[in-house]
Amino acid sequence: MYFNNNINNTVNNETIKSVKHSATMGSKPNFNWQECWYPVCFVRDLSVNTTHSFSLHNEPFVLFKTQDGELACLLDRCSHRAAKLSDGRIVDGKIECSYHRWQFGTDGQCLNIPQLPGNAKIPGNACVKSFPVVESQGVIWMWPGKPTLADRNSIPTVPDLDKPNCVTVEYMADASYNQCYFVENIVDFGHIDSIHNGTLGNDKNVQALEMEVTETSIEGFRGRFRYTRQPDAPWLDMSFIAPNFITYSCNVNSEKDWTWGVVCYSMPLSQDRCRILIRNYRNFMNLSMKLKPRWLDHMFQNKIFEEDLQVIIGQQTQMKLLKENWRKHYLPLKTADLFILEYRKWLDKVGLSFPPDGNALVSQNTNTQSSSADISKSDLKVNYLDRLSRHTLMCSSCKSTYQKIKCFQQICLVLAIAILVDAVTVEALDSRIAILCFIFAIALAALSHQIKTKFEVSHTPSQNNWLHWSFSQKIRNNPKT
Repeated sequence: MYFNNNINNTVNNETIKSVKHSATMGSKPNFNWQECWYPVCFVRDLSVNTTHSFSLHNEPFVLFKTQDGELACLLDRCSHRAAKLSDGRIVDGKIECSYHRWQFGTDGQCLNIPQLPGNAKIPGNACVKSFPVVESQGVIWMWPGKPTLADRNSIPTVPDLDKPNCVTVEYMADASYNQCYFVENIVDFGHIDSIHNGTLGNDKNVQALEMEVTETSIEGFRGRFRYTRQPDAPWLDMSFIAPNFITYSCNVNSEKDWTWGVVCYSMPLSQDRCRILIRNYRNFMNLSMKLKPRWLDHMFQNKIFEEDLQVIIGQQTQMKLLKENWRKHYLPLKTADLFILEYRKWLDKVGLSFPPDGNALVSQNTNTQSSSADISKSDLKVNYLDRLSRHTLMCSSCKSTYQKIKCFQQICLVLAIAILVDAVTVEALDSRIAILCFIFAIALAALSHQIKTKFEVSHTPSQNNWLHWSFSQKIRNNPKT
């Protein structure tokens, strides 16, 4: 869970205000995963004239923004020889394939084939499929279904984000587990004081919760909860808008209209990968949020993410190896897991409507689940330490800072070598000064390396990784399992 740790835990015992959404719950008779908007990235993380590749249920897409600010989302597959368009470049508002320089417009039409004679007509089937893409409240959304059904008003929104003085902190990462486990983790408020003890929570606060579901339909559910140890504890609201939108919110002070909340977006990249977008917001006491560099806040958010990472991957691995429906292995408590139960019930209703890679582990049809023979060592062994590709290279703030630190480190090393060479040829006094300068330059380079490493590698203790791997192997090798 990704809550801003700067918020005071005490809120007024007033009615907690629910987050409103433009999507009205219960308006649709059934669920179709293609007729949904999916969050790709934050607007600030998509640079002009650069390609951004992603996938949805293993289908490849490329997103880009032209110099004029026009957004485009195309199938990431050139119509010529199936090369990835995202490996190319943006030229005059067109995406150019790196293989043979075919160019495509924002609508997917092929506009230039250099290999054709000047008077030849471009074949009509040379186009690439395009998809609706829009910006809403600082997030870029794409629609994978029929373009005529893409209703921008169905994108869930949070009115609090449009309030004056509302400040947000945004974080994005790719996780090595199925999206359903991310949703479970987010709606499980009770895990904060255990997994995130010392960062977001305190294990002394682990306790039963009073929980209730206030609304449910094929489009999701809403509920509220509160702590039981504190007399007259305030209710906190939670909403899940299917398939990828979760919010927590509270009204800290009704008289001053102080609001605080967390918005969680997600997208299933494949069966074992998902993208998560987290947004903390508030419209009071926000000076620290304004002044704190985004990349520095992401250091903390990365730590929170990595505290969850090992546990969730371990959970998913065991469910793969056990090959059975979740009901046989979950022991849920109504005083802690009510929202998880509600989400699992929703999955059981709609699970078979997902593509085979999207819900194979959780549907009621256990025949679709992986067998232990299908799970290879590479499936079980995950690189927990790869913070660089998981977050840094996707985040505009962290990527820019990381590149500057790398450059500074190289400058320090070059300077240190130059000083050392010069020290050999100067007089004794000047030589001592040069050596001190050399040591200083080396120290700066070492410090830069330490900071650079924080953008590359997770610093979460990895002992549990080996325990998890050992336990997984025992289950896998046990013929009775």
